[in-house]
Amino acid sequence: MSVTAHLHPLSIILRQEIAMASILLDTLQQEQIALLGKNASAIDHALANKQQPTANLEKTSQQREAYLRKNNFPATAVGMLACIEEHDPQGHHQLGSLWRQLNALGTQCLQQNHLNGSIIASRRLSVQTALSILRGSEPGHLACYTPTGQGQTKADSHSLGQA
Repeated sequence: MSVTAHLHPLSIILRQEIAMASILLDTLQQEQIALLGKNASAIDHALANKQQPTANLEKTSQQREAYLRKNNFPATAVGMLACIEEHDPQGHHQLGSLWRQLNALGTQCLQQNHLNGSIIASRRLSVQTALSILRGSEPGHLACYTPTGQGQTKADSHSLGQA
């Protein structure tokens, strides 16, 4: 008999979700390292590696939501808490502990993703500023293309130096 045969079905789902969230968090941390290292191939690799853990986490989340609906609970955090209270009031199946652990991992993933987004935004601003300077326009005004998609040229361009 397998170890999972003695576990509550929701416990199995939550454990799978925790595993997927842990993998996603690790992937997001690897993405941060790649972003800070400014290595284009490492960044591309990190972005590609993020897709599968995200899809797997979504799939397990859908399984949890389906379990809740099947057992007449709303597929929400409130529904999850009500389910835990009804199905594991004494905590024998550790559903409350697993749910808290999953929520903590979700928060960490969200924070890491925001941090990575901030790094990307900062780098984008630096590149836009450099392009503006090279194009002879004011930093912050980066209009390489018109709204119709035509390339813009600056009539009053200036020299950056003489050779």
